[in-house]
Amino acid sequence: VSAGWPKALPPTRYAFGSPALADFDSDGALEVVFNTMEKSAAPTEGWVYVVNGAGANLPGWPKRPDVPSSCPPTNYVHYGTSASPLVTPSGSSASR
Repeated sequence: VSAGWPKALPPTRYAFGSPALADFDSDGALEVVFNTMEKSAAPTEGWVYVVNGAGANLPGWPKRPDVPSSCPPTNYVHYGTSASPLVTPSGSSASR
């Protein structure tokens, strides 16, 4: 186990699903992307985390998607670019 892992979350959140790996900051190293939900009877807030290999959040993360997702995040490469967009599927729409 490396320093920074396991990733500590606020006590009101839990992580679920499989993480995704992608190079979000173009440094040649993969970051870990995962979803969380609030611990409540009817969770209505989800957060997406992008963290580096040391377990630190990338700047601007975590982000709250428009629609909480009960699905694991996924990423795709738009051919012809170095971008690695993130998609968090939900039941009726997707947030980026």
